[in-house]
Amino acid sequence: MLAEAAAAAALAYMAFEDVRRREVRERDFALLMVAVVAAKVVDWLAGRPIAYGPLPLNLYLALDGVMLAAASVLALLRLYGWGDVAAMLMVAVASPGAPPGGVTPAVVLTMMYSAVILVFYAAANALLNLARHRELLRRVPPSLRLLYLLAARPVKVRELLERPGWRYPLNLCGEYRARFNIYLDPPDIARMVREAVRRGCVGEEDYVWVAHGHPGIALIAAGYTATLALGDPLKLVAGAGSLEG
Repeated sequence: MLAEAAAAAALAYMAFEDVRRREVRERDFALLMVAVVAAKVVDWLAGRPIAYGPLPLNLYLALDGVMLAAASVLALLRLYGWGDVAAMLMVAVASPGAPPGGVTPAVVLTMMYSAVILVFYAAANALLNLARHRELLRRVPPSLRLLYLLAARPVKVRELLERPGWRYPLNLCGEYRARFNIYLDPPDIARMVREAVRRGCVGEEDYVWVAHGHPGIALIAAGYTATLALGDPLKLVAGAGSLEG
């Protein structure tokens, strides 16, 4: 389990950098990956299995490959960050199979637990919007209203100019959108909003809907930690079934 511990520590560092700068230096990732591979070799020399789980290793590797390929396609479409793909690759190297006692590949479980975190965020965001921003929500086109309810939040333009952070405007100048450029930095966002104010299509006291750029590596790190700590939910279901039997 040395490789899993090394990967968890490496992902924690990458998550910190992702939250702080929304990127991880390639050199840092390379060094961390070398450490994870070295830990995996030590595990193998110590007689620990390369992968856990009842399925053949080749099948687990194929499933990992499918997950990484899908993430790479999303990154090519600029819907996902390459740093997130790198984090998934690290999980696949450290845990190519299932967690001990489980069946589902660790990469799949990691993304599943990450998705659960996002679901809780979306639910909390929806409750906040319904409590505080119902009138603004009614102005959103019906086709986008559910998306904005779950994943966006209105802020004053003045606040966005002063503290843009990784908050991406979705309806500057009255054009409501569902997508944003994840590669924009805070100065780029402030510059875009400032240009809209200069053109007069939005005022500093107006509200605009923004989507928060969630740090993907941090979500993957949390998902992998949950995978190591909680294991495969299928194991719990199987255990419950055997007790009933």
